[in-house]
Amino acid sequence: MRQCFFTFLCAIVVSSCSSPKKSIMPFRNLTYAGERQFPVAENNSEFTFKASFNISTSVDRLITISKDSILGYQGNLLEIFSLPAKKHQPQYKFIQRTLTPKSGFKRFIEKIDSMNLSSVKNQENFNIGLHQPFSLYVIELKQKDRYTHFKFNAYLSKSERVEPRYEQIVNLIFQEFDFPLYLK
Repeated sequence: MRQCFFTFLCAIVVSSCSSPKKSIMPFRNLTYAGERQFPVAENNSEFTFKASFNISTSVDRLITISKDSILGYQGNLLEIFSLPAKKHQPQYKFIQRTLTPKSGFKRFIEKIDSMNLSSVKNQENFNIGLHQPFSLYVIELKQKDRYTHFKFNAYLSKSERVEPRYEQIVNLIFQEFDFPLYLK
């Protein structure tokens, strides 16, 4: 009897500590805006700005700012860490946190509107940086029914410049958001 009780207790402890559990959110999943990492063009928000970028480190970042009639203003930062491989298998770590623009959501959206990003196209002569640090940006923007996206490289050294419209976007991201750089 005692052995059966001990076995039952061990089974409960082992099964409860095995992995993170999913929770059912019955009405929350009917709509989604920028809080989920789904395609921006397909979400239900009135406004979504998503900047996916890597500044020549092992961390990829996704900043998403959205405005939705149901969920209101939302800001998210997703960081994807590429860790050293173990047994030839890549390892990743994910951190997601809420994020608010320094100037506030309304003012940030006004700044995006004033930059006229819907007319920006992919950077011409889009080159992969070899033997030099560079940062890669992919910007997605949805305003009501209009959707646009583009990509560009921005060099990290001040001696090499990119086109002013791309530099303006990079400056806006670094001025509006505080995110850790994890550099020594």
